[in-house]
Amino acid sequence: MAWIRLTAAISTGLLLAAGGIPAASAQTPQETAARPADGQGAPPVTVRLVTGDRVTVTPGADGRRAASVEPGPGREDIVFRTYQEDGGDLTVLPSDAADLVAAGTLDRRLFDVSTLIAQGYDEAGTSALPLIVSASPRGGVAQTTAKSEKAAAAVADRVAAFNEASAPARTLASIGARSLRVADDDLGAFWKALNPGDAEGTARAAATPRVWLDGRVAPVLDRSTAQINAPAAWKAGYEGQGVKVAVLDTGVDATHPDLAGRIAEAKDFSGSGNTVDHFGHGTHVASIVGGTGAASSGSRKGVAPKAELLIGKVLGDDGYGSESQVIDGMEWAAAEHAKVVNMSLGSDDPTDGTDPMSQAVNTLSASGDTLFVVAAGNAGENGDSTIGSPGAADAALTVGAVDRDDSLASFSSRGPRLGDKAVKPDVTAPGVGIVAARASGTTMGDPVDANYTAASGTSMATPHVAGAVALIAQQHPGWTGQQLKDALISTAHTVPGTKVTAQGGGRIDVAAAMGAVTATGSVLLPAVQLGGDKQQSATLHYTNTGDKAVDLKLSVALANSDGVALTAGVVAPGASTVHLAPGASADVPLSTDPKDAKRGAYYGYATATGADGTVLAHTTLSLVVHAPQHRLTVIARDRAGKVLPGWLPTIWGQDGFVSYTSADPAVAVVEEGTYQVDFSTLDNASDGQELVEVINPQLKVSKDTTVTLDASKVTQVRIRTPQPAEQRGILSYQTYRRIEGHGLIQGVMFFDVAKRIYVSPTAQVTDGTFEFASRWQMTAPQLRAKVSGTSAPFVPYYLPASPVFDDKGVRLTAVDAGAGTAADLKAAHVRGKLAVVRYDFGNDADLAKAAADAGAKALMLVMPEGFFPWTRWQPEGDRLALPVMRAGGHRPAEARR
Repeated sequence: MAWIRLTAAISTGLLLAAGGIPAASAQTPQETAARPADGQGAPPVTVRLVTGDRVTVTPGADGRRAASVEPGPGREDIVFRTYQEDGGDLTVLPSDAADLVAAGTLDRRLFDVSTLIAQGYDEAGTSALPLIVSASPRGGVAQTTAKSEKAAAAVADRVAAFNEASAPARTLASIGARSLRVADDDLGAFWKALNPGDAEGTARAAATPRVWLDGRVAPVLDRSTAQINAPAAWKAGYEGQGVKVAVLDTGVDATHPDLAGRIAEAKDFSGSGNTVDHFGHGTHVASIVGGTGAASSGSRKGVAPKAELLIGKVLGDDGYGSESQVIDGMEWAAAEHAKVVNMSLGSDDPTDGTDPMSQAVNTLSASGDTLFVVAAGNAGENGDSTIGSPGAADAALTVGAVDRDDSLASFSSRGPRLGDKAVKPDVTAPGVGIVAARASGTTMGDPVDANYTAASGTSMATPHVAGAVALIAQQHPGWTGQQLKDALISTAHTVPGTKVTAQGGGRIDVAAAMGAVTATGSVLLPAVQLGGDKQQSATLHYTNTGDKAVDLKLSVALANSDGVALTAGVVAPGASTVHLAPGASADVPLSTDPKDAKRGAYYGYATATGADGTVLAHTTLSLVVHAPQHRLTVIARDRAGKVLPGWLPTIWGQDGFVSYTSADPAVAVVEEGTYQVDFSTLDNASDGQELVEVINPQLKVSKDTTVTLDASKVTQVRIRTPQPAEQRGILSYQTYRRIEGHGLIQGVMFFDVAKRIYVSPTAQVTDGTFEFASRWQMTAPQLRAKVSGTSAPFVPYYLPASPVFDDKGVRLTAVDAGAGTAADLKAAHVRGKLAVVRYDFGNDADLAKAAADAGAKALMLVMPEGFFPWTRWQPEGDRLALPVMRAGGHRPAEARR
């Protein structure tokens, strides 16, 4: 027997769920979050992650945001890491999802709580999470095999069973995927089915189907036809006759005088059960494309008033829809052989063009002659690189908005595109104060009268371009979608003073596009590296559809965002002149020579002028000049100094996060410069767990480099208090790094089973700023225990509903009570003693009652090996029959992400 001294010191101020971790510590610069306009903090909002975890975001009055996490059942040992780059969206990433996000298998938006809230996917807005699941795994770093692809397909079939019975199961053939709506309460089970845990790292990613958020899609909200020179086409007899134009939107008011008898076919994809426009956006857009203007005696007719209109209702009566609904509508429009598809809709979340809707645009464009004309978005006031989906797609003809003076609208989203920094939008068109048809019973925009309303947005600019495409398609019925796109871009009116990345080729000019000379619309030149070799990078194609020969003079000019011109000769055409016979075409090679270039992104035009100096066509050009690039090999070692195979530590620099080109070894190709490299682990100790942050905040790369992040070199973060104290509640830490004007906040939070934090000692950072901060919730010890006859530490934990000992403490004799059955308790003579029971996860209340009935003073549950005894005591609620504690048990040492 052993004598045990137990003393209680209970704090009643403990959080019952994971406590709030501010998105910025006290040491973090104020700019890390935007201040609400009214200076007041908004109420907390809770979202469910695809893993089943609940995240509550609480905006503060000072503009900062706090995230608290309630893990899903059985997920209490998961570490949650937060990311916030340049004060933008807040991401909360569970440790068991990090690999799949890094590999591109899981959509990062599934953990971007700012985006989830903005799209209405919080608990107040929806009871289910909409997803798109591909049967194929993500390639790239995760090397796939026939076996892994078969496994991924099997998992995709398995998780399809989680689709809500009331939700349509959409098959999205263009991207090899299907849509699902998973109820909030089923997300934990969905995650287990998706992630059975029998593989790790890249092997796991290779056998897991891709999963995206089925993001919310919204509409991207007289003289405008003359502004784009449509009357010249009408005068020549081109009004869109025989050309099918599909409008994917909120439906249509087919009874409107401007659209009566104009709708060839309509189909609902929104689930509203009809194609009637109860919102007003679709009717307005459809009439800009092809309305007759009957209600205005023809003065407000659309661009292609005799085109054949197909209506796909992909947005509901509230004006919103999902990505899967939109893709379904796109596939229908292509199958109906629409020559043009107008999409005055999209997501304002910037994308690199690899998202599901963008993929669908590219696939459907490549498999047919359909041209998708897409709104750039209305996020221009957020600055550059604000092009969302599906406007970011390579094949899309992406449209920005200008006012009546051709000045760029402040709301018009602009490029460059995320990732490769390509020019988007491709063109602009009138989109401010556009008067067009008003659907019956709707109030969208600023109503002019019963039949018309005025509205602004790239939504209004897009149908001007779709209508223009219909006019050119009538003129050239054999042209492909790409030829139509090239014609409009290459003949558009470039507006002086507007950046190339904001206007693309410029404001469209129908008369010019229907003229004799057209050229390649836009070219993203292959990126070059300082000191690299001269190479042919692209081919410019020129066409003369006229009946007279044309001689062109070619010139090239590019500049960076500050207006600094690219050195002459870095980009050069293979010929300075081109002769085009009637009906002929010619190709001109375009070469790059980075010898005299300087690092940066450059934009401009290859311009073709006629004999009189008039610009006849131009090609929009993009070129990124990289600093010398080098291989960066990253080796991760655990606390014992052993290599962690398949680990991909985070690499971050002035241009953001860096992706790996291979996983074994972990190699990335980076430009010369300064980077931060780090990874974290959750390690097991005899008394709980330990958080480990291994970081090199200042890695300077000037050649092929190998860096080792060694967890065996970390040092413990120690908190000293004047009185004995212990960590209770959430233990968290954050790092803040700023390089060349760009900042990154990373945070890690875990529960009070975590006993210690270890972090890499670092040299003084000289390039930019680096800060480390930890947050502890220290309380007086809740329960102190001492075993007589030994000095070894002994730490028991109260069960959540346990009554507590008197503050004076109690001295008890411990006796072995077996499994805690009535017979075991009686045989152990537990009266007045501490009954020690081998715990097998039985009913705690029943065990406590049985011990109390046998006369025990308290009950100690000894955990089996492999399980921690940690619990969090709760001051509220019904109490057990006597004080009950857990002790013992631990897990084998291992490093966990």
